[in-house]
Amino acid sequence: LRSALLNKKKNVFVLKNFDVKEGKTREVIEMLGNFKVKSALFIDEAMPVKFQKASRNISSVKVSTVKMLNVYDLIKYEHVFLTVDATKKIAEVLK
Repeated sequence: LRSALLNKKKNVFVLKNFDVKEGKTREVIEMLGNFKVKSALFIDEAMPVKFQKASRNISSVKVSTVKMLNVYDLIKYEHVFLTVDATKKIAEVLK
């Protein structure tokens, strides 16, 4: 897990949260466009329901929690988006 994260270090974005106002797919697509990202793995300690609903129709996006994080997903998706809480939890686990 540590090695996979280190290989992605140029493609990792840390955000405050994954809030979407309306829970619409369009909002997630706009976010991906703003970062110029084609495929992404979103990881949070506890994923917001609206964000899960907004992203489930996008085949190039996967939403996961820290507990469900695995090496396969880190390798498969080009970019990784983490929340601050998820980053702290992952650092704690990897110590």
